[in-house]
Amino acid sequence: MASNMTEDNLWAEYDVQFVIAALQDLWITASISTLLLACLGFLLRKERNRNQTITLSSVNILLILQIITNLLVSFFNYLFGAALSPSLMFYYTLLAQINLSLTQCLIVFYAYARVRPVLETLYPLILPFILVFLGIYGVLQLSQVTWIGLFSYAYNNNLSTQTQNFFSKVADAHSIAVDIATISFDAFVTGMYVIYLRSVRDFNITTEKLKIIAKHGIVSCIVLEMWLISIVLYDYCSYSVVPPVNVLQFILLLRISDDLVLVYFVIQVAMKWALIKMMKGPKVEP
Repeated sequence: MASNMTEDNLWAEYDVQFVIAALQDLWITASISTLLLACLGFLLRKERNRNQTITLSSVNILLILQIITNLLVSFFNYLFGAALSPSLMFYYTLLAQINLSLTQCLIVFYAYARVRPVLETLYPLILPFILVFLGIYGVLQLSQVTWIGLFSYAYNNNLSTQTQNFFSKVADAHSIAVDIATISFDAFVTGMYVIYLRSVRDFNITTEKLKIIAKHGIVSCIVLEMWLISIVLYDYCSYSVVPPVNVLQFILLLRISDDLVLVYFVIQVAMKWALIKMMKGPKVEP
């Protein structure tokens, strides 16, 4: 998610504001990420005190990695904005995109890990198809990084306009495909949570745990949908030849696409706290 750092005067003010906003977003992301990691450490310590062991489950690991890779996205975005040479701009763009793709993959895998108990309860036969989707999704993300890297290289090294346009169109197609796949999966997960909440009637530790996951999951998916849409809108603006919006609107889109995912992380930590609070008695892993 980097600005169209062209020498065209049309983008001059946008580029200046991009660097300022990117630095501010880096500080915001670093501060909140540090706080979230500290909270996770505290919650894991509470689990250890109760269960006599640190619960570094796949869910916990995926959440920690999401926070770290998202922080790296902000870091490389800022370095890109401050870079002067085309080679550095290329490398920082590529590194930012790699970490963004990793963040999105981790979020999707994390969502699957959280919704899996619900799927096992409602529609266990669908699980193999979900695994196939996750494999295809990972390949699609890898392909997207490759084509965006090729476009960035062509753009920053002033290759022919025809070459740039070709790479740009293919990269855009991949970005759209990834966004559609991510949004569709989030919508599917939301639907599963809603169906579960409407169908469950009994009361026990397992169902209460799934209720907490479902309620937080619905809110999480809504936030993710907003975040992904903001990324699509920002990418459309930043790669346009002529700025389609004014500077204020452009920076607002940048801020939303950079920072809204932090709200998602906060919800995940809040969900973990709710699970631990609910399971004070029985020793059930959240």
